[in-house]
Amino acid sequence: MDIQDLLNEIANKLPRIGNIIYQIRFEKIKLDEDIAFLQGTTIFYTDKLLSDFSFDEQVFIIAHEIMHYLIHMYDNKKKLLKYDKDLLNFTEDAQINQILISQHFIPPKGIIILTDALNYSFEELYNKLYKIKKELLYEDNWANFSSVTELEALSQHQLNPTTDDYGNR
Repeated sequence: MDIQDLLNEIANKLPRIGNIIYQIRFEKIKLDEDIAFLQGTTIFYTDKLLSDFSFDEQVFIIAHEIMHYLIHMYDNKKKLLKYDKDLLNFTEDAQINQILISQHFIPPKGIIILTDALNYSFEELYNKLYKIKKELLYEDNWANFSSVTELEALSQHQLNPTTDDYGNR
């Protein structure tokens, strides 16, 4: 599969953002990691991403990055300066993943799942997670809370726990 196949599938599943998809630049980079990430108006992805995941999981991952693009396109950048960068991304990930799951995208295992993430505005969810983060720091559960791996531990403190990796109860 190539990136165009993924974009066509995303445009079919989310027709309202079809035109926006084609405003984003997609660039393959050489890294030995299975990643995709947004920087400015470009989504970077690796060959390993295209080989390590199923087609449906690849669609989910690229759609996830497109959703980040949409959020950043409409968000006030000054507002973003007041947030903890890692927790901001974690909160966005939680809400984006639930949106995609609700639209029948197939997520890869190990993603952030907060089943009730969409029951809150971004600010409400961010504040709830920030409170959990502060409590965990106060309890000295970790020395440094800045890495994504450590932030993923927040999903262990879900507002409504799940019974599987896909948010099904």
